[in-house]
Amino acid sequence: MASEWKQAGLEFGTDPYCDWSLGPGRDFLLGHDEPDPWFTTLLRRGTDPDTGDVVTTARLKSAFNAAGSGTPGKDPVAYISAYFDRLRGKSRLPAYITAIVSAKFFKLLAERPDLQGLVPAAVLGLPAGFRTPFPAPRSPSPTGPCKVVVGVIDDGLAIAHERFRHADGTTRIAYAWAQDGPVPASGAPAGFGREYDKAAIDQLLLQCTHGGLVDEDAFYRIAGLADFGQAGHKGVAGRSSHGTHVMDLAAGYDPRDGEGAERAIVCVQLPSAITADTSGARLDPYVHLAMNYILDRADWIARQQGSGPLPVVINFSYGTVAGPHDGTSELEAAIDEFVQIHTGRPQPVSVVLPSGNSHLSRCHAQLAYDTTSMVDAEAATSDLEWRVLPDDRTSSFVEIWLPYAPPPVGASRVELQIAPPGSPTHPTSPWIGEEPGQGVVWERDGQVVCKAVYTFDPDPNPTGRGRFVVAIRPTVYLGAPKRLAPSGVWRIRIRNISLGSGEIVHAWVQRDDTPHGYPTRGRQAFFDHASYERFDTGGFELETDSPACIVKRAGLINAIATGEKPAVIGGYLRKEAVVSKYSAGGPTTPVRDAPAPWRTGPDAVAVGDDSLVHWGVLAAGTRSGSTVALTGTSVAAPQVTRWIADRFVAGDSGDRTAVAGKATQDEAGRSTPAPPVARGGAGRLDLPPGRALPRFWP
Repeated sequence: MASEWKQAGLEFGTDPYCDWSLGPGRDFLLGHDEPDPWFTTLLRRGTDPDTGDVVTTARLKSAFNAAGSGTPGKDPVAYISAYFDRLRGKSRLPAYITAIVSAKFFKLLAERPDLQGLVPAAVLGLPAGFRTPFPAPRSPSPTGPCKVVVGVIDDGLAIAHERFRHADGTTRIAYAWAQDGPVPASGAPAGFGREYDKAAIDQLLLQCTHGGLVDEDAFYRIAGLADFGQAGHKGVAGRSSHGTHVMDLAAGYDPRDGEGAERAIVCVQLPSAITADTSGARLDPYVHLAMNYILDRADWIARQQGSGPLPVVINFSYGTVAGPHDGTSELEAAIDEFVQIHTGRPQPVSVVLPSGNSHLSRCHAQLAYDTTSMVDAEAATSDLEWRVLPDDRTSSFVEIWLPYAPPPVGASRVELQIAPPGSPTHPTSPWIGEEPGQGVVWERDGQVVCKAVYTFDPDPNPTGRGRFVVAIRPTVYLGAPKRLAPSGVWRIRIRNISLGSGEIVHAWVQRDDTPHGYPTRGRQAFFDHASYERFDTGGFELETDSPACIVKRAGLINAIATGEKPAVIGGYLRKEAVVSKYSAGGPTTPVRDAPAPWRTGPDAVAVGDDSLVHWGVLAAGTRSGSTVALTGTSVAAPQVTRWIADRFVAGDSGDRTAVAGKATQDEAGRSTPAPPVARGGAGRLDLPPGRALPRFWP
């Protein structure tokens, strides 16, 4: 059996996740069934060399399509979302846009430096069943005297649920977009998925009402949301779903409650293949489109009811682990830009995110060196023990982030080497350094099992940091026989060449678990270390770090929640008034040349569990009349979304500063010590439960 390491570089785009997804990891991703599909992608626009300004969408599209005209296959760029056209009157064009492209686009981006100047970054999404797009609503969707729009981006949204209806039985949902819903012949909001406006939902509710009761199973079957004749996970077909629970906490009301009538809902259901892939590697374009869709539809609601612009609060209860943790990842920067662009809007826009549930995941390591390999090679070398589990049906990733500043010309500050499980039977990689776009692959019988590459995004991107990304195939595959990654401890050796004692290297294992309600695919890998202690002498999980151990609990805050603008919420136990053991926090890293980071951790914590005994909080199941308990910072965040919506109705502010102010005020009235800032932010929010149902603790 041939087994060897080879030099290799990026072949598709400039992002290692995109390169892996279109290359060695393609066979193991959900949704990659067509040989040459269209893909959604989030693009960061660069500078047009002819004008010195941000490149226009027309120039970008023509440049790529001209470059790809001499090769067979689809054009590189098919469509750039028209949602961004309404921003033309702003002082500057948005840097982030979403497009429909072919695989040829990413191939050109990897090969052509001139095109990289137009698009410095492109994040791959799913293959898209592209149809005629229509950015505007098909029909008016009057919602009554709406005072605020609550946006929800999630999975498994039970849009027929009574908690989202008026007293007369009609829906409060003005617009819903299922991004992987059955595409009607008439088209889709951004070229894919299906939109359900209020009129369509009301018609379906009426059609499925018998004897005064809605047959919700029939509703979802007819709507195509629980049609088992179609491939994909059906979140609303189960007893509970993450999205329905979250949307109830954010905007659910008893139909007889007049407050609900003032709060219109615009919701977006993410593709099930995106939710199933918890790495978040292909998430960015869908979230960016969802936010712009929600705001666009909120403006349509305002026009239809003859009011001025409405305040909008968007809840996105999702998290990843690996990233720069300084607010400069592509999705974080896109969210910050989205909020910033609309800061001058007559009514405010807020985004709420969870701080993540990874505090005890062992997915963060921190390395510092007192010497270089030129002085003491052994002391200047550290081993990361990356424990990859058997029966993992998904690819696994590690990101290793270096300090700010590019590497010296012709040299590297650190070097990296990989030893797979089973060494020396399985060969160890050669050392690789900081050469942007270059790295190594491990081939077994001609199939790439592992790939490691170094990337550095130069100015004007604010990250200014290099990173190594190590990707491996699954450890099990149920399809045709393929060479897979061995399970066990992968040793990633990092050798210091020239870093000083104050320069820290951070490593994160990317999230790879299985989301609520989905069949098991991913199994979370983690870092191991002899000094890491999981339990105290009483058998309780330790929540603090040992200085002697390189594997850390600190710094595991949600990797898409370290930006400047969103309100970020952790979780705590209502009865015990302590931070939930899973609730992740900082510290985070300052942006390049900044004296301090944008945030230390979450802005505040809300209830993620009613007590140690009664875990989770209560909210709606997928069917009317049902109530379930779900736990996590994902259910803490929408309670703050609900509070912000109330603030907007009252004409008050609802940004992260307002959230921190509320937490500070609530904390002042407590008798127990405040949580540490890195995990508790400004303190514990005292908010009424979304569902006032007793849990019967003593």
